[in-house]
Amino acid sequence: MQTAARTYFSKDAKDLTLAECAMLAGAAKSTVTYAPFSRYNMYDLENIPEEDIVGYVTIGSVQYACVFNQDSRDRQLLILDRMLELGYINEAEYNTAVNEDMRSALNPGQTKIAQISTLPMDYVKEKVIEDLMEYKSMSYKEAEAYVYRGGLTITTTIDVNIQKSLEESYKNFSYYFLGSEPSGETPVGEEWRYFKWVNGEAVGCLDSQKNVLNEYGQTIFYNKENIMDEENNIYLNPDEYSYDQSGFLVINSKKFDIFSSTIDIVDCYTINEEYNFVSHILGSLNIGDNLQILEQKGTKGKFLITKDFLDKNKNIFNVGDDKVLRISKDFFYYQDNGIVQPQSAAVIMDYRTGKIKAMFGGRNIEGSRTFNRASDAARQPGSTIKPLSVYLPALNMGYSASYILEDLPRTNEAGERWPKNWFEHRSVKYWGKLTLRKSIEQSVNTNAVNMLEKIGTQAAIESLTNFGFIDTENPNSDTFISPEEDAAFNDVNLASLGLGGLTKGFSPLSMTAAYGAIANDGVYVEPIAYTKITDSKGNIILENIPKTRVVSSPEAASLMKDILRTTVTNGLSYKAKLPDEMGIEAAGKTGTTQASGDFWYVGFTPYYIGGVWVGNDNVQMKLTGDSGANANLWREIMIPVHEGLEPAKFELNKNLIPVQVCKQSGLLPTEYCSQDPRGSQVITDYFVPGTVPSKYCETHVKAEICTNSNMLKSQYCPGNLVEQRIFVTRNKTYDHSFSVQDDAYQLPQSVCTSHTQWHYDQWLNQQNEPVENNDEEIPAEGEVEEEQEN
Repeated sequence: MQTAARTYFSKDAKDLTLAECAMLAGAAKSTVTYAPFSRYNMYDLENIPEEDIVGYVTIGSVQYACVFNQDSRDRQLLILDRMLELGYINEAEYNTAVNEDMRSALNPGQTKIAQISTLPMDYVKEKVIEDLMEYKSMSYKEAEAYVYRGGLTITTTIDVNIQKSLEESYKNFSYYFLGSEPSGETPVGEEWRYFKWVNGEAVGCLDSQKNVLNEYGQTIFYNKENIMDEENNIYLNPDEYSYDQSGFLVINSKKFDIFSSTIDIVDCYTINEEYNFVSHILGSLNIGDNLQILEQKGTKGKFLITKDFLDKNKNIFNVGDDKVLRISKDFFYYQDNGIVQPQSAAVIMDYRTGKIKAMFGGRNIEGSRTFNRASDAARQPGSTIKPLSVYLPALNMGYSASYILEDLPRTNEAGERWPKNWFEHRSVKYWGKLTLRKSIEQSVNTNAVNMLEKIGTQAAIESLTNFGFIDTENPNSDTFISPEEDAAFNDVNLASLGLGGLTKGFSPLSMTAAYGAIANDGVYVEPIAYTKITDSKGNIILENIPKTRVVSSPEAASLMKDILRTTVTNGLSYKAKLPDEMGIEAAGKTGTTQASGDFWYVGFTPYYIGGVWVGNDNVQMKLTGDSGANANLWREIMIPVHEGLEPAKFELNKNLIPVQVCKQSGLLPTEYCSQDPRGSQVITDYFVPGTVPSKYCETHVKAEICTNSNMLKSQYCPGNLVEQRIFVTRNKTYDHSFSVQDDAYQLPQSVCTSHTQWHYDQWLNQQNEPVENNDEEIPAEGEVEEEQEN
């Protein structure tokens, strides 16, 4: 009764009048039929008398009108009649109650219904509506009305405790993402350096006035004070406008983007008290077709506003004594609240059941919440695509975790060195021989491309199709661009499939679900937001059983799971490791897109999987740091989610076979493998049955070396300068102008030329003569020929 009193009358139950009590008592029989008011969409009010609208509520991002329910009134009068008949009330009390104006009494108590963020609830609602349309043949309008006015009970998968925990974690976003408190010197997470060109590449993003530039040096955000005055009018300096001979206003300013029929204003930004970059959308000039483009190069140029329009709209601008022209805020849209950047989204799922446990669709969104970045934002996945499109297919095709890939310089079709690795800034830009496992742990771009070339792009496409990213039957419904959709610019290429440089990309929800299949030993479970819908009588309207499909052999998936585990213990995902005292293992993969536009981390434990994305809504803006920040954010999100759970480790598939191999060849070790100058190269790794190597390492070799030249010994090298060493061999040729880390351990390709027959004879004589007679000095290199000529 207390809840109903607050909901319908905005008062405590003890303060209800007799009439109000009778109305609520009537509703108890059926809240669908006899609720004091019903909720209507704003576009359904055509035939509703204004006096019947008793208030408004907002559920999620949608506003509804509360419309007086006459059935509730009739039920109330029936109850009052019965109470008078049975003597519970007297005639005076009865008359007062039946004459009370119930339309005035009703007062919707909760104008916004949101104990937790509305985004996951909005998502649940949309999924229910979609399913009602598909399985009950309803229109969208019918399904939506049924959801909000049909008395349905929706059993959602959202775990309120996990959802609250996720939202609490995001309140500390800046600290968790940065790993420290914001400095206050630069916006949180944003690259903030002055723009310049270095070796033909753009570095930084700010001009001298701290306007934000893209990689081409074009302004994408104006510092608000450089484009708007204190009253939010656009201002133009004297050199940005003029009048022609006909009195037309001519504008030549980079603050505008010129299109065929509109003039858009470049967006602006502010920095809030928490040191967040806040983007503000500026709309188009509201001048209709009263313009003429005079000059245009790209989206910049010169245009005029006609004199007729200016005469009819004299308040569009004014020019002050300072000669600054100010365009009135009444003639364009300005998003006052703005949107905090960088944005972020996260999803937590039970990967065994497909149940979405929590969803976070955006940071600090104070206005409309209709755009859910967790489910709706397609962003380039970067390196997080590698296990899905390249390495898991490779494991299923018979490649092993110890298969050797060579991280060496390579070029693209244009002859340019590509791809480059994340450690490109170092003097050593390539590492040489790496196992498939180590290539994932260190997210080596060259080896992802090398592996993709070996398995073929078709295998990658089939894998992404199995994971649900590609819809071959309805290609327009997915975000993958096929050659059939765009022959010139599509995603069937090495950069897209191997490195995640997709045209559009994938959503955090779809990425999380895909990694869930790895965690679930090769079985993909479609994510669901609700399990069933029942009507007011408890009848099941819909039961939501997730679709499943096998995307990998259990052995290959288990092996990939173990590789992602060591990516946390030994690789770039080390920041995702949960505290030791929890005793819960974690596995996952970081991802960074080109120019640091997107950071990803998708990881899982024996309990849950979580995917976290961070990036700017404007993809031209760069983030600072690296995707390790996302791994740290993931860790801080998952710690409270796992509090109180039992320690747990991943279980390897029982069919996997542990075998000792050489990590320079991926084959069975010989005695030379343990004598490598870097230390023993013998490791133990796991193999899918049928992939255990039968051959022995031939990469390690023993060779006699001249210690003077560090080349293979020639027949003339003195014996005291000859030494046996262990080397590795490389069959692949590459551009030696770039340093490769393991070059120092490669078998020399040249024979020593420093010594001649004379040197060898001198050494031989030294071995046969008494020491006291061995006084002759061995000539230095280059002196032998001259002495022989003399």
